[in-house]
Amino acid sequence: MAGTREGSFAGGFPPEEKRRENPFRKRAIERMNNALHFLRTLADFREPYLLLKRYGIPLVPFSWISPPMTNSTHSSASLDRDPSAWWLWLEYWLPPIVEEFLSYLEAVKNRRLVFRDKLSGVLHIVPYTTRFSEAYQRKVYGRFRGLKWDFGLHLVITTDMSRYSDIVSATKGVRKAENRVISALKRELKALKRGRGHKDRLGNPRLVCYASDIEFISSLEYSFGGSKKKKKRRKWRDNEFKSGHGAVHLHIVLKRVRYISIDWLRELLEDHTRIVDVEFFRDLEVDGYLFKYLRKQVLRFGEVPDDVMSRLLSSLSPDFEGKRDSDVIAVLSSALLWVANARGWSCSRSLSENWREVNSSTYVGGGLWCSFWEFFGCFPVSVAENPAFLSDPELWRDPELWVFLRGRRKYG
Repeated sequence: MAGTREGSFAGGFPPEEKRRENPFRKRAIERMNNALHFLRTLADFREPYLLLKRYGIPLVPFSWISPPMTNSTHSSASLDRDPSAWWLWLEYWLPPIVEEFLSYLEAVKNRRLVFRDKLSGVLHIVPYTTRFSEAYQRKVYGRFRGLKWDFGLHLVITTDMSRYSDIVSATKGVRKAENRVISALKRELKALKRGRGHKDRLGNPRLVCYASDIEFISSLEYSFGGSKKKKKRRKWRDNEFKSGHGAVHLHIVLKRVRYISIDWLRELLEDHTRIVDVEFFRDLEVDGYLFKYLRKQVLRFGEVPDDVMSRLLSSLSPDFEGKRDSDVIAVLSSALLWVANARGWSCSRSLSENWREVNSSTYVGGGLWCSFWEFFGCFPVSVAENPAFLSDPELWRDPELWVFLRGRRKYG
């Protein structure tokens, strides 16, 4: 699938070669760590500074201190907020991630994926697409089109951000929490089938399920604060955001599960969060449910327009209040998924296998698919569409050639 080859780069090394780490993601993580290191330094000096200030000792104004190498939208620090609550200081660590993410999208915009027919040897050139494109969104939506579940449970697993040092570890942590919950549900369902279901500490059954297997779809969501659009607010949406819950959370819908013990869930997740939300649903249209979250992770434009960029920059200001629009949320969410190298959604294996039975071929970006194509390489559009490349493509797979060309470009 083209959208999963984010680490590919010009030069088309053979598949057996070790893929190079994405340089944009690597640089984004380094810059994020620089900003967070600055915040940790502020946290170390905050209490002594405030104590000295309370006793009237003259000090340099704290607003004179600026974070190095963050390229943030806000240039001076303030002690009104606790620097140890790093997730609230978006203006320091998030802009570098967004900047590198947009640079990555610009770099891959003019790439082409080249496939070769195993039978005829004919080359097929396909535009490079990522999982943040509308083409990927349409593919996922079509995968679950018409799927409807009669009843089940909707779980929301929040994340206690104070237990994590950055957004990448928090994202990985919530995914590990999901695996822990799903694995525990599968074990409990097997025990129920043998007539050996367990009880929680209060004497209630851990699980009541009317399905032969645990079928689920999950979606990862980031909350950035400031939103007041929800009429039915969950208790963690606003008042718990400042204490570190809700900034990263996971939605899981479970088919034909009637009951799960909250006490048991909290035991499973005690090292990740203290807030878990469970709701019962009926007649869920799975495609519409998933689409609601996918559109927060997909960019509807190839290049960010100036008006969206302006709203994006203003939304990262520390004094921002109000609601971020859908385009800004899509850019921010996509950037965080990218830097964490995480998928925005997942599903049970049974759903994947059922879909694969219907669509047995390999999907390739742009809506083309063929099960007997092999990946040849990823090249700049100027190379992939050049007649010299089409006449002798093997020459362009030689890594030494790309080293030579880069040297010529560097030294003239």
